[in-house]
Amino acid sequence: MNSPTLKGIIRLQALVLGHLVMRQAVVTLRCMRAIIEFQPLTRGRMVRLTNGQLLKNRLQQYLR
Repeated sequence: MNSPTLKGIIRLQALVLGHLVMRQAVVTLRCMRAIIEFQPLTRGRMVRLTNGQLLKNRLQQYLR
């Protein structure tokens, strides 16, 4: 292969690789964003469940 053809192939490879890396970064950031949005919901649910369990335990102790 001559030098200009090889340079063109290398440029094309870099372009494709850059596109693939960018696409993977976008997917990763979307997943991270979904986790960040979902975390407070699960934390709030756990707090509510914990508070409910504490109230239930206190009520059972009171009724004994």
